[in-house]
Amino acid sequence: MAGTSSGKVTNIIINASNYLFFTAGTKTGSPACGNNNQWAINLGTAKGKSIYVMLLAAQTQDKTVSIYGNQTCNEWGDREDVLYGISE
Repeated sequence: MAGTSSGKVTNIIINASNYLFFTAGTKTGSPACGNNNQWAINLGTAKGKSIYVMLLAAQTQDKTVSIYGNQTCNEWGDREDVLYGISE
């Protein structure tokens, strides 16, 4: 089962390896590998950059986002990969 969450963007972390971790509301339905409340995206990809822009815009405008997982943890071993997101 793939994870989902909906809420305000919080806890944005970018590490030295160019990966971004974030929280957006309470996450449910996560796979065993990403059974926590954070998501992971690779900022070295076009998809990762697009999602990052959406997250920053939503956070700046105090909007809610809905995040849908990919049911994998390939980007970072203990956080689920983002399939897509929607700014509401």
